[in-house]
Amino acid sequence: MMRDAESHSEDDKKRREEIELRNRADQAVYGAERLIKDTGDKLGAADRQAIEAAMESVKKAAEGSDPSAVQRALDQLTAAQHKAAESLYKQQAAGSAPGGAPSGDAAAGGQSSGSTGGTQQGEVIDAEVVDEGKQ
Repeated sequence: MMRDAESHSEDDKKRREEIELRNRADQAVYGAERLIKDTGDKLGAADRQAIEAAMESVKKAAEGSDPSAVQRALDQLTAAQHKAAESLYKQQAAGSAPGGAPSGDAAAGGQSSGSTGGTQQGEVIDAEVVDEGKQ
């Protein structure tokens, strides 16, 4: 039985790699679907179409038996997601630029800018509790 296991170890290793690659493909497709769902209208039509096309390529490649095709499709999906994330980041950066900066408390980082000594909602106060009865 040991000789049998040793003789098939290379086949087992290849099979394991194929299974792990298919699992990564499934996870990548799930992640891409979540990206599309979570970003909603913020994601441009071109980026959305590129991701959806790459997702279909990954699904088709995963149905086949060529691991290199699956890896190429995964690389395309990853590239499409990175491009979309880059454009989302640029949109966010443009929205928080000096011309588009939020005003009021959000611009001050939630810190009180007045000298009234009052606390604003969400402001954190650092304090130490002292029990004077035990001193």
